[in-house]
Amino acid sequence: PAISLDKELPDPFLQSRRNKRNVLIFFTIIGISFYVIVNYEKTSAPIVSSTFYYLRRSKVIRDKLGSNIDYASFIPWINGTLNQVDGFIDIDFKVKGSLNEGVIKLFATRPDKNSVIDIKEWTLTVDGEVIDLLDDKSVQFVI
Repeated sequence: PAISLDKELPDPFLQSRRNKRNVLIFFTIIGISFYVIVNYEKTSAPIVSSTFYYLRRSKVIRDKLGSNIDYASFIPWINGTLNQVDGFIDIDFKVKGSLNEGVIKLFATRPDKNSVIDIKEWTLTVDGEVIDLLDDKSVQFVI
């Protein structure tokens, strides 16, 4: 016996377009989440915590930024590469205090696994003025 359908069949391409849109939205959310997670790991790295420790205790920096030194934005973003295992750090991020805002730049390398990290550049830029944190003697920073 022959089988017949008395109903209109659904458009197969309508579902396909909706699925493509949903897949695109899904991968966009996954990509953004990945970058946020990687950045969160950077913000909680010991080298970043040590930088804030230094900034908050430096008389020179407090004169420029004021008190309450922290990230400049509610959601901090650290640009660059932070790979302490391989010994390569090249980051910059914005900081603010009660008086002003600035940008921290840190570039450091480690020649081999048995060496300590060698800081090449560690600066704070405030209103175009570059302050070399390696020359700041107001804090005894023991490594």
